[in-house]
Amino acid sequence: MIGENIKQAREYHQWSQQQLASLANLSLTVISKLENGEKTNLSHEIVKTLSRVFEVSIDKLLGTNNSCIETAVTPMITVKCIPGKGRGTIAIHPILQGTIIETAPSGSFPAAQRKIVDKTDIFKYYFVRPSEYQHDKYFGGFIVFGLSSLCNSNYG
Repeated sequence: MIGENIKQAREYHQWSQQQLASLANLSLTVISKLENGEKTNLSHEIVKTLSRVFEVSIDKLLGTNNSCIETAVTPMITVKCIPGKGRGTIAIHPILQGTIIETAPSGSFPAAQRKIVDKTDIFKYYFVRPSEYQHDKYFGGFIVFGLSSLCNSNYG
């Protein structure tokens, strides 16, 4: 069970066994034996290390809470404060070109409501279509309710 979870989490992150071994400071042989089920008696230290590397709870890594390991893996991005710049979206791990980082619901508002929205904190977060913004002074906007969209602002 743990070997399958380790392999699934590693593949989710698109890491090779060698990359995982390096990140966890373990040998390639140990990673291979874990994934193949040849090594099942793990020390608490190895479990803690792999839990930290994958950013999942020990229970989820061990499969003791009946949840799929993939749903437990944190998003590929995080929001951090960048000194002198404000908030920024930071990749937690390398992301391959073409990878969908997140999908999120969105909402729109008409041009008539834009002046109201501009007086609120939502002003910092909404998007407009460039074609409308460049050619028309009456345009609505869109709000995307996702992690990366909420970084479109400098707070301070």
